[in-house]
Amino acid sequence: GLPTQEVVLPQYLQKLGYRTYSIGKWHLGHFNNASTPLSRGFEYFYGFYSGGIDYLTNESEESCDNGTYHKNMTCYFDMWEGVDG
Repeated sequence: GLPTQEVVLPQYLQKLGYRTYSIGKWHLGHFNNASTPLSRGFEYFYGFYSGGIDYLTNESEESCDNGTYHKNMTCYFDMWEGVDG
């Protein structure tokens, strides 16, 4: 993911008084909370973190791909609004 010491545009915009929202795919890292949109300058996030999701079930397609990403082959819900899934 993007190193957390890198400052991104929404962090600058918040300091200038702008409202910051992100809707859609976040593909800049979600290894820990410091890497997620709400910690990177967005005050609201609605979307998913993985490379792709099933739009009907909202499960990550990566985790369901024959265990390529997760050896236990479990699918996980990957649609977020704010901090809650």
